[in-house]
Amino acid sequence: MEQEDVVTINLSDFPKPDMSERDKPNYYNPVNEYTLEGVYVKTWKSPAIAERAYGLSKRTVYNCCKGCILCIEKYGKIFLYKGDSIVERLKAIQQNINKAKASHLNVEVYNKSGKWLSWYPSLSKTSDKYHIAHNIIRECCQCKRLFVKDYIFLFEGGNIKERLKLIKQKEKLDAAIEKEILKND
Repeated sequence: MEQEDVVTINLSDFPKPDMSERDKPNYYNPVNEYTLEGVYVKTWKSPAIAERAYGLSKRTVYNCCKGCILCIEKYGKIFLYKGDSIVERLKAIQQNINKAKASHLNVEVYNKSGKWLSWYPSLSKTSDKYHIAHNIIRECCQCKRLFVKDYIFLFEGGNIKERLKLIKQKEKLDAAIEKEILKND
């Protein structure tokens, strides 16, 4: 009987994947808890302990620490690994809030004589009501267009008096150009 060669392979024979410190699971690293205003609350021994204390699903605090989610709004909490900067996280949250506000800008509608007609909570609602593309309404709100179909659209808090002044100037200029054209004919 011939003996077969037996080859033993250990896990240590395989190369380990190269992971940066930031990508390694940090289940046992201390975690700082903050309020949404950036006020320090306490330090937890690990993300798992914080998750159990709040009744959160597995890896929620871990994902918050990694930045996959910015905060846990339900509890008004931010979790970061001990030593990470709360300032950077607060900046990211503020940028997110600003983006959300920009997409839901309130729009005031006036007629061409400056009489207030109505208010809408977003460009899309205004567009639906007046059957005008929301990018055209946005241009009017940004003063790239003075008016559209005898309506003046302004973002909430916009200066209607200034817009009416610009419309008057444009009308005077148009009248002068027309007069000059007729004179040359």
